[in-house]
Amino acid sequence: MIYKINLYDIVFLDFEACSLGRTKIMDINIGKKIMDFRKGKSLTIKELALEAQITASLLSQIERGLANPSINTISKIAKALEVPIHAFFLNEKNTDDLVVRAHNRRSLKFPQGENFTYELLCPDFNGSIEFALMTLEGKTSSAASEEFFIHNGEEVVYILQGRVYLYLDNDVIILEEGDSVRIPAGMKHKWENPLDEEMKMIFAVNPPIF
Repeated sequence: MIYKINLYDIVFLDFEACSLGRTKIMDINIGKKIMDFRKGKSLTIKELALEAQITASLLSQIERGLANPSINTISKIAKALEVPIHAFFLNEKNTDDLVVRAHNRRSLKFPQGENFTYELLCPDFNGSIEFALMTLEGKTSSAASEEFFIHNGEEVVYILQGRVYLYLDNDVIILEEGDSVRIPAGMKHKWENPLDEEMKMIFAVNPPIF
């Protein structure tokens, strides 16, 4: 049996922490974002205005928040800067929101059993990569004897503590502390801890599976 990972099959142990914030357009300073992109490409106001086919005075006013650009003007500026239009509407990130403290990780458990736990090492599920710590208790497996995990994302795993048997398609690979492995997308797999002590591993998946 192949077990496909589904967000709705997961129990969130911290419901409040998993809520998603919403961006308010009125809170976004488009002019500052345009200026940041411009300076990042080492362009002067005149150079960007010429490329975007708008006046330098209009661009200066937009950057200083003195003029509201039309969608057509934003489109021209985005094309000149070689960035997607939505890049101007993404909210600023608070650097505190990018950090996950050891004592404040979000924990996830599957309803199939209590023998293994995921702890998110990334702040949320909104990024392009998922980073997590998995703990597997001694003498247990991450799935029932005939079950396997399979997901669309490519996975890289590092064994942080202990020893583990990786069932990868029809092969069994023994991984020790300090070893790492890449699991291609779509390849069925499961983990088994042969020791009495718990096993810990860190994995990264792109795109995220949860």
